[in-house]
Amino acid sequence: KKVVPPPLLPLPTNLKERVDRAESRIRKDPASVEAWIELADLLHFEMFWLQATESVYERILRLDPERTDMRWRLIDIHQMTSDVEGENRQWCEVLRRQPGDGLALWYYKWFRKSNYREDPRTELCRDRLGRAFD
Repeated sequence: KKVVPPPLLPLPTNLKERVDRAESRIRKDPASVEAWIELADLLHFEMFWLQATESVYERILRLDPERTDMRWRLIDIHQMTSDVEGENRQWCEVLRRQPGDGLALWYYKWFRKSNYREDPRTELCRDRLGRAFD
């Protein structure tokens, strides 16, 4: 499942109030993936608070590791913060879960070529049969 940004909030919007509501919802049910996603949407797409967004996406993935759409969003955060190792980890997880995903394979190959030029010390993603994706 590819990720798409959430619908834009209607203007004017009181972001502090919306964040308070999202955090309150999380306090009531800390295991609710949807509550965490609501907070992530605000932090990422409305406030552009990348560090906080990254930790929220990581929390979501601890609660539900199969949320590949959240991995795509985390890749976006890692790209914006130049976290090459974090991006590599997420690409590997996407490809482990969806080894035949053509778009992910294409982007991963481009990512590897751009960031890991012939460095044998770096870990390659591998498919279920142990073949490297590169």
